[in-house]
Amino acid sequence: EMCIRDRYQRRVRGGQNCHMELEELKSKLQSLKETNARRTTEARTNSIKALEARIWALENPGASPEQQDVSEPEPEPEPATPEPAQPAPAVAPEPVEISWLVQDSARARPTVVIWDLNHALVPHYQLKRLEAGSELFDAWAAFSEELQCQIGPISSQGPGNLTRMEQEELAEVYQAQPGDLVSDASTLASLERESDRAVGGHISAVRDALQYVIARGGCNVVVTSSSFKSTLSKLIVFGLAPFIPIDLVYTAGEGDKGKLMLKAFKEARGKVGGSKVGAPYILVSKQSKGDVEIAKVCSARHVPLNTAGDLKQLRDAVEGK
Repeated sequence: EMCIRDRYQRRVRGGQNCHMELEELKSKLQSLKETNARRTTEARTNSIKALEARIWALENPGASPEQQDVSEPEPEPEPATPEPAQPAPAVAPEPVEISWLVQDSARARPTVVIWDLNHALVPHYQLKRLEAGSELFDAWAAFSEELQCQIGPISSQGPGNLTRMEQEELAEVYQAQPGDLVSDASTLASLERESDRAVGGHISAVRDALQYVIARGGCNVVVTSSSFKSTLSKLIVFGLAPFIPIDLVYTAGEGDKGKLMLKAFKEARGKVGGSKVGAPYILVSKQSKGDVEIAKVCSARHVPLNTAGDLKQLRDAVEGK
């Protein structure tokens, strides 16, 4: 019986979609090499090696990694050119301790929590603002693209184009451990530790918050403008997929995000008891006038999230404070 990863690699390699993914990976590899030539970093170098291994595996189906020719000399890097002046990088926030303990005597308090993907769940913009964040961001992007190739062909807004068997296979990948799906699990683990320190424990704190919502009887939802495939790959690689059902991942694309969010709130409430339970709505996203207005239209409590410490407000909201 083939493992999840083998089954997906064979299916993806055989189709035209894999060719498109391969070209995307090659383009990303070239971009990383050019950036690394100007400023070499360990994280970026590891990402280049992982991408090269993945590309080689796709171009040589059935061959073992030992057969890969690693003796080919690397081209000489282009002379370094001075980079334009950049604004002063943000300083990494200090980690904040938050108690997520659920007392045995605590009554169930179902809530529906909608998370913004890149401004709340994944420290996408936080990493880009940090001094060492650029290389970390590039490394995460490389792993995310590697997973997208394994996910295979899928609509930009959902798995509606897949057969039942393909949907079941997608669900297996979504529920798998990220280290079992990438080419370099040890690099992914060290990248997560380094990134979590850089953003003040944001990644681990978000996982704790997701678990807390579930422990109190609620559910977590994602509403984003990103594509469905890109969203799934991020949730998997950051280890967040176990806490967010795949059928509660909504992608708006260029559509009305506010209307989609209202639909998501109502559908998700049905999973925690329906309207009889009266589970309150909570929106966790960036601090913006637009998100405040969307929360108001949806009758949701808005929790602005800039650092991990702001998750205290989410805990209070779940507890009804």
